[in-house]
Amino acid sequence: PGAEEKYKEIQEAYDTLGDEQKRAAYDQYGPAGANGGFGDGSGFSGFDSSGFGGFEDIFSSFFGGGASRNPNAPRQGDDLQYRVNLQFEEAVFGTEKEVHYNREASCHTCNGSGAKPGTSPVTCSKCHGSGVINMDTQTPLGMMRRQVTCDVCHGTGQEIKEPCPTCHGTGHEKQSHKVSVKIPAGVETGQQIRLAGQGEAGF
Repeated sequence: PGAEEKYKEIQEAYDTLGDEQKRAAYDQYGPAGANGGFGDGSGFSGFDSSGFGGFEDIFSSFFGGGASRNPNAPRQGDDLQYRVNLQFEEAVFGTEKEVHYNREASCHTCNGSGAKPGTSPVTCSKCHGSGVINMDTQTPLGMMRRQVTCDVCHGTGQEIKEPCPTCHGTGHEKQSHKVSVKIPAGVETGQQIRLAGQGEAGF
């Protein structure tokens, strides 16, 4: 976009920042909400977001994108995939297989705290436990402030002074794991069987 259009986008973003209702609408609905473009709750009523690329970029800059809004939220564990080879008879009549693999789990030494046994994490000295810090950015409208994830505690709000010797402060480690999988009769090549709770632990 041209300089004039970019300025209008910045001005619109600035107006929204100063309006609590508009900012709340943006947090919930994105740029459509900030501009009154959302419908009756059933969707965006034909809203075309392609024209607001620059507007979205501006808000990502101000707010640090969606990633920094709730840094203390736990991260879901990753899914794992394991391939099992079957004999013809096993595929036809079904069988049970024991699968061995490694996965991320809470550290057995510190129980996931990341701190050396006998010690505890302390409140982060940089963000004072909030998990976020303020960052000032120079814009055509002047200095703008946004929140980003704290680079010391990485959003946890806690600082580890004496790391666990096993996990080195991460709170998790690779552990061997095994699970019995029932293969149904008539299973086909490439068919997937999903086992809940058998992937990597969330943190």
